[in-house]
Parts: sequence; C-alpha cells; structure tokens
Amino acid sequence: MAHIEEVTLFDHERGPFGDALENPLRPGSYHFTTHGIVADGGFQPYFVPTAVDLSAPIAQEWSAPVQWEDSNGHPIALFAGGASVARCMRIDPDGTIATDKTFTGKTIDPTFSAVSMALHDNGSTAPLLLVGFGTSGDFEYRTKAGVWAAAAGSPSQVQGFFSENGNLWGIINDYQVQSWPAGTNPATGTAGGVYHVGNAAWPITGRGLLARSYVVFTKPDGIYVFDIDAQRFENIWPGLADHIHPDTGKGTRVWGSDLYVPFGQGGMVRVTPALSVIPASPLGAMVRKERKTPGRVIRGIVGDASYLWGASVGFRNRLGSEIDLFVWENTTAGGFVDRTAAATDGDSNTGFAFDLSAAGAELYLGADTRTAAIHLLSTVPATESTAIIDVAYYNGSWAALTHTDYTAGLGRPGVILPDASVPGDWAQNDVNGETRYWLRVTAASGTAQSVTIQEARLLPEETVRTGGENVEQAARDEAGLTTHIIRGYPAPTVDGFFWEDVATIDGDYSLGLIFSKLLSAGADGRNLIALGPRGYVRLPVGDLGVPDAVPYSDVTNSFASMLRLRADTRISQNQRAPGTLKHIEYLDIYVEDFDNANDTVQAWVLFNGVTRQFYGVGRSDAYHRRIRLEAAEPSAVGHLYAAEVAFQDGAVGATVPKITRVVAGVYAADRRDSG
Repeated sequence: MAHIEEVTLFDHERGPFGDALENPLRPGSYHFTTHGIVADGGFQPYFVPTAVDLSAPIAQEWSAPVQWEDSNGHPIALFAGGASVARCMRIDPDGTIATDKTFTGKTIDPTFSAVSMALHDNGSTAPLLLVGFGTSGDFEYRTKAGVWAAAAGSPSQVQGFFSENGNLWGIINDYQVQSWPAGTNPATGTAGGVYHVGNAAWPITGRGLLARSYVVFTKPDGIYVFDIDAQRFENIWPGLADHIHPDTGKGTRVWGSDLYVPFGQGGMVRVTPALSVIPASPLGAMVRKERKTPGRVIRGIVGDASYLWGASVGFRNRLGSEIDLFVWENTTAGGFVDRTAAATDGDSNTGFAFDLSAAGAELYLGADTRTAAIHLLSTVPATESTAIIDVAYYNGSWAALTHTDYTAGLGRPGVILPDASVPGDWAQNDVNGETRYWLRVTAASGTAQSVTIQEARLLPEETVRTGGENVEQAARDEAGLTTHIIRGYPAPTVDGFFWEDVATIDGDYSLGLIFSKLLSAGADGRNLIALGPRGYVRLPVGDLGVPDAVPYSDVTNSFASMLRLRADTRISQNQRAPGTLKHIEYLDIYVEDFDNANDTVQAWVLFNGVTRQFYGVGRSDAYHRRIRLEAAEPSAVGHLYAAEVAFQDGAVGATVPKITRVVAGVYAADRRDSG
C-alpha cells in the first residue's frame, strides 16, 4: 500500500484571485484561475494593473441585444453596431448567426452603440425594431417579418432610442431627447418637444427605467432622472464625473425595480426606486479614474428575476519600458525609421502612419527578453480592413509564426497573439543596428491600407519558475483576450450584493450579454450569449463536460463555479519533490452552506499540464462537511499536479455554497510501503 501524505492545496484563502495572478503569499505559485467566492464583500476579478491606459473606441462595437420573435413565433436575438459599416446581426433559434441588414453609407458611433437600438410597441401599432445612426443617415426600422425601411417621421436623424410605457424617446444632438407619445408611430409621426439632459459637454451613453415610472438617462457626468412635474431631467448623482472613460461610458441596465449603472473603468452603482445610489460593483465602486482600476466592465450588464450578469475584461497593455522596447518601421521608400518614441510615449494623441498598402512595408518590434504577444493601438480606418497579417520571428532566418490576429488586419486596437510560445530557437539578431528578440509584422494579402499606430507594446513572457516548473504565458488577460462572465445577486450580509466569476471565455466577447430562450444543446433551456467585435459565443446550460467546458448539468439559471488551483510539486505538506513522479489518491473537499440534495462538487487533477483525470462527483450530507473524491485505480502520474474543483449551485435562491479547503492525498509513484 502506498504511504499517503496529505497536502493542503487551498485553505480559507482570500482574494482577489484571478487570471494571470501570482500570489506573493504562496512562493513559487503557478498562474491559476479562480471562479467563485474568494473575497470579502463580493467578488473582484483580478487583472495585472498597468500604468498606461491604451483604451480607445474600437472599429466594430455591438449594442445591447434585443430579444424578439420571428413571424413564426420563434425566438431570435438582434443586435446592431459598426463604426465603419453599420449592420444588424441576428441569432436564429438554432443558435446560428447571420447578417439581418447592412446599412449602406451609415455608421453607428461607438459612443452610442449601447443605446442605438430599441424594440418599441406603443400598443396601437405592430412592434418595431429601430436603429439610429446619428447624422450619418435617417434611422431605420424592422418589422417582425424582417422587412426593413427608412423612417419618414421627425426627427429622422437619431443616435439612439429608449422605449418606455408606450412612449419612445429618441436621442439627438448627443445630449438631448425627444419623445413620441404612446399611440404615435415613430416611423411616420412627429415627436414632441426637446428636453436637455445636462449640457452638451457630455453625450448620453445609457438609458433605463426605474420602478416602471422613472425615465433615466446616464452620461459620463451623472445619472439623470426625468421629473414629470417640472418636465426636465435632474442629475441625481454628479459623482459619476469622477469615473470618466472615453471608451465605455455608462450603460444602464434594469433588473427588477433597481437600476444598475456600470462605470466606464470597472465600478458599478445601484440606483433604488427611492433614488438612493449604492455601490454594487464587481471591481470596486470607489476607484477613481487616476488610480487606473485593474479591470473594467464593458456594458455587458443584463438581468433576469434571479441574477444580474456582467462581462469584464482587463486592460490591454503592458509597459514597453519594462522590456526595453524598440519599434522600427521599414518603408520601401525611405528604409528604417525609428518609431519608438511615438509608439511608447503613452499618449494616444501621437502616432505614426503605417502604410500597409505599400508592398514590402514592415513593422519590427524588439525587446531584450522573450515576449508573448504584440499589442497595437491604432486608429479606426475609413473602411473595414480585410488584410491578413503575417508575423515572423528570427531563428537564423525569418520563420513564420502562427497566430491569432485580434486587430482584424490592424483595423482596430487589439493584440496579435502567437498560438503557442515562440519556439526555443528564437535568436536575438541585429535589425538596423539594434540586437533584440525581434518580431516582424507585414500584410500578406487582402485590402491593405494606411493606419495610424498610436501605441505599441510587447507583452512579456513569464520567466521559468523554480522547482522545475514550465514556462507559461501570462499575457492573455493583460491583453484583454479573455472575457469573464460574472454573476451577482442580492446578499444582505455582504453590503447588499454578491459577485461570482462563473466563466472565462477565451477571446474578446465583452461588449454585450443577452439571455435567450434559444435552443441549448440537448434540451430547451437558457443561453447566456456574449457579443463582441470578434463575434459571439453561446454558453448553453445542460452539458456535462471537462472543466474547460464551464457549463454543468442540471443547473437552472446558474453556472457552476470553478476553482483551478496552482500546479504543485509537494510530496508532503512541507516537502517539494519536483523530480519525483507522484500519484493523487484522493481529494478531500471541505464545504460550507451546501444544499445537500442539489449542490454538488466535481473534481479533476491535471498532471504535468497535459493529462486531466476525473475524480468524480460528490455531495455533502447533513452531518459531514468533507467530501472525498477518489481516483480510479491507478491514478495518473506526473511531476506536477493541479487540482480543479467545480461546485454547482443547484439550489437557486438558497444559501450560497462555499469551498473552504482542498486537501490532496499524495504518494510517490516509485515508493510503496505499508504506511
């Protein structure tokens, strides 16, 4: 029988934990991901903070989606966006996505993308979906049958809409609104007088309805509520002016009788029917703009009767000064030009023109250490880019590097990320007199054009850990390449609100969320759909799978929470053994507040980052708070082992289950005795 030693992997740890985090209190810790309850007073996703803000409007930003039905009564989802070419996209009942309408010659200002579209039913005419384009063209409307037409009423040039109790509000001139009274067809009728929402210094970026009676518009400088007696909008919380952000603005969401207003940089407040403003933030409501919050929530706030959901991404850069960054442009006409100053000064008002249309134009980025990805902040071109970007590294000659291009052919700010670590034969070489680890960017094919690159960064690769652990990339979250789906619900004992990080999606799907009754895999059910400039992702409820799949079976209006612990080499509690192959006999999972009939725990162990072994499903009982999950015989083997524990909150509305401790039973693969 193997001599089994117990190793505590997790013991009442406190947050903030999250992607790309090395915990300084646990020396040698791997980067690990926690989805669950990890911090006092609510969940706080963690992202590596930076000192330079590279945020800017992106080329294609989608509005908050609208749920509707087609003419056959089948559910569909519609969403609009496009600063280059405006489109309305459609998600069909089977979950496929298609272009519902392309609006020729019209654009949607990213500032107004969250308010550009509304579904309106005034009680006397058939419901219409309306999309506004500001001064780039008259607004258009869609019938349930899918027929589109341009408006013939007044005003016709509207930036956004809000449907409220049969009335339709139209946003004009950035900061003013007009209202079509109930019973008036906005496609042909004339709206009433103009109301000012604050002043022209700040645009309207969100709208909502509070307690079925208060019309609310939000701007970067405050929350404005319509006073029906005085016939004007009053700012009930000018404090939002401390949270200015040029990209995200404020987009309100209604949940029950409360109103939720995300801050541009990551905080959020809750406005009650009594017009009290209360912090309800997944990222810290009182963080001011000059402090550079470690993450941000982007408009993706949506709710149902049980939960409020949000999407969060990290800042998209890492300081170039940390890696001695050099940026060269190699033009066909003038040879090498040093672009380092403009590309690394942290000022998005300065930049340089990079003409992709010139044959042979190249961009070189070099550092004195190995790097993991390229981040470029560039202007939005007049037309959408279809360029295919090539990336190469030097190993004695220039070799192609397979990658994912989140810049869409340099058509928007984003990251160019190698699909795997740059190979070990990457060699430093001389480019224009500077010896560095260089990456070369060129346009291979497609519609290439000139863009202005304002800032450029290389994201450093992590160094080798002690104890024989492998090299890891830690740049994905820093680059904004993961979307975190967070779930909030009322909890009076923790400042009135509680947040969990329940899913992480690999990719930028951060600009909108929608609940839909579209068919999920296996059975009728709800889907949480996240939308972004790169596309959309559907998170179905009802599939049991490996931890990476995120959803779990028999969960109604909730997702399982995942605790991915760091890789470990210990053979006993206080002894590391990186050179010893090890088995994990069992995992002991200690829990609190479990609903014995509905809440479940599942666990896996990942050996050497390659082999994942399932350790089963368990429930608590009325007397014990320890759940033991045992490996099939024999267990897998590895020098490194990392526990992955999921727990399913199957009892919606009951107590919140918690994992308080995880212990592994470890024994050496080559040592057997009678212990």
